[in-house]
Amino acid sequence: MISKSDIKVIRSLQIKKFRVEHNLFICEGEKLLQELLRSDYKIRSLYLTELHAEKIGNIDIKDFPITICSQKDMEKISALHTPPGILATVEQKKVDVQSLSIKNEWSLALDSIRDPGNIGTIIRLAHWFGIKQIVCNEDCVDIYNPKVVQSSMGSIFHVNMAIENISKVLIPLANKIQLPMYAADMSGDNVYRLSFGNKGLLIIGNESNGLSKEILNQVTQKICIPNFGGLNAAESLNAANACGILLSEIKRNA
Repeated sequence: MISKSDIKVIRSLQIKKFRVEHNLFICEGEKLLQELLRSDYKIRSLYLTELHAEKIGNIDIKDFPITICSQKDMEKISALHTPPGILATVEQKKVDVQSLSIKNEWSLALDSIRDPGNIGTIIRLAHWFGIKQIVCNEDCVDIYNPKVVQSSMGSIFHVNMAIENISKVLIPLANKIQLPMYAADMSGDNVYRLSFGNKGLLIIGNESNGLSKEILNQVTQKICIPNFGGLNAAESLNAANACGILLSEIKRNA
């Protein structure tokens, strides 16, 4: 049975301040739990409703406690409108950008992405395209926001995520190791006319304002997805859509 104090702590993890304080975040649903168990993230505790109690037999319980709770209590701790009946509290990982293997492969950097759904989808895209690391600028939405974790569909457990200042730390590091840097920008070169090598850094900016001038002034090349719709075309693509198209072209031409 889940205690009132546990309910209070788990509910608080929907707010960044308390996720930082407890160094925890929540993961909900069978699909995400399966991905979590395949990763090196550490589960602190697992909560199941009575209807999901039979799943205990498929889970190694040696390293973390499992608590059976009522549907009512699950609704109290869940961040979802329709709780899936499975919720884990998970320890956050602190990844130092210096430890990332960016020298000989493609990586992503995100600047001022504020929409949690966009960040989660970008993480999922990175996982699909074999991108092993993402660096988020300090002003991005928290990567352990429940909406980010949920929309990543578990990919967050398989992509190294670092939080760092892009212009002051990541770009100087990329310059030091002579890593090409490509910034997504409306004024950039047509991505369909370019060829890419087998390593580089793709930088995606804010949904509304794009990348900062500070970053744009330091990159190797600005690239864009051309507008084929003419005067009646959409004003822009959202960050996740643009990221998917650019990664597809980069990987196709690498």
